[in-house]
Amino acid sequence: MKKKIFSVLLGTSIVLSSFSISEAATQPEVKRLSGTNRYSTSVAVSKAYYENSKEVVVASGEGFADALVGGTLSAQLDAPLLLTSSKALPEDVKNEISRLGVEKIYLLGGADTVKPEVESKLSEIASVKRLSGKNRFETAREIGRERLAIAKTEEHHIAAVDGFEFPDALASAPFVGRFGSENSKLTLLLPFSSDLKPDYIVGGGNSVKYDGEILKRFKGSDRVDTSLEIAKNYEEFLGITPKTLIVVNGDDYPDALSAVSASKALDAPIVLNRGKVVSKNLASYIENNEIEKVIVIGGEGSVPNSVYQELVTGKPFEEPTEPTKPVEPTEPTEPTENPNDVVTNPSGVPMDLDKLWVDSNGRGLIKGNINRKGEKIYHVPGQAAYNRTGINPRRGERWFKTEREAQKAGWRRAEK
Repeated sequence: MKKKIFSVLLGTSIVLSSFSISEAATQPEVKRLSGTNRYSTSVAVSKAYYENSKEVVVASGEGFADALVGGTLSAQLDAPLLLTSSKALPEDVKNEISRLGVEKIYLLGGADTVKPEVESKLSEIASVKRLSGKNRFETAREIGRERLAIAKTEEHHIAAVDGFEFPDALASAPFVGRFGSENSKLTLLLPFSSDLKPDYIVGGGNSVKYDGEILKRFKGSDRVDTSLEIAKNYEEFLGITPKTLIVVNGDDYPDALSAVSASKALDAPIVLNRGKVVSKNLASYIENNEIEKVIVIGGEGSVPNSVYQELVTGKPFEEPTEPTKPVEPTEPTEPTENPNDVVTNPSGVPMDLDKLWVDSNGRGLIKGNINRKGEKIYHVPGQAAYNRTGINPRRGERWFKTEREAQKAGWRRAEK
């Protein structure tokens, strides 16, 4: 049996909240599952819900394009999905693969996404099969072909999703990956392209512009509501009445990727949330569907403590206030001895690699731009070109919350 009993705890990786009882109803049991970074978070999820597994899916933690539909493979195999950096296999990920007793590793994406050095390290543990194509569309098709081979069938449906944004794909991947019951054939999740004739669509008309005849479109007014719409269809398509929900950050992809492993193990939909409060529709879904457990995946930098506490109590979180104390005079401080952490660029904006640049809703403010030469350059508020710099996700441009995150993803700071 792969799955561990739900109550297994991971030391400090899981924070268990006791049941909270409001006057109206009993609140669900809430747990937070996280690691020190995106890679260790994927390991924490794997450790929590898998004692062993013959297969494992490994995807990039630095870009979602090739991993966009990887959750379908993970769900079909009932195997953990672990993240790796592009150039080096994290030690704790390597150790987790060994702990699981893995015999076969599916590596998603081409050599530009995950370097051959990583594949070499993985091959020291178990046999590796890389699933990749020349772009995200071809990689998704390769993953689909492998799923058909595993199922030993050619008959299938196709679910189309926006190939340039991550939310709808990652929320729906564990759901679509489990199709194959009496209500639906095995269904491949593919990024939409003009030559595709899908049976299902995930996302609204702005995400997937298709006017042909389909069986069903799973959509909401935004990414959060679309994820809830998927949750509402678990019973009809999978014969599952969810009693557990997995909540992840709706503005960043790594924790949503890691959440796929828990989704299959717990028969739990992945739902997205944005900002510092619980969305009204998510709160309503929890209340009206008698949800018993909520798993929050990701640390406070991903899903804020205010969201976690509101899920626990069912009430908006209020920061405790303390009496104002007089400010004591302090001695002048010496300049920092670590110029890599805090320096001042010609722009006059200090570089603090771990400073959180977010708006009131928790969305990143650092602009990761790609110029005409293909150079990845990021701009922080206050820099000369910040206001006139636009972000086009279809070109691979993106937003970041910290400069360290931007630099790890391959961007460099603008000079002014």
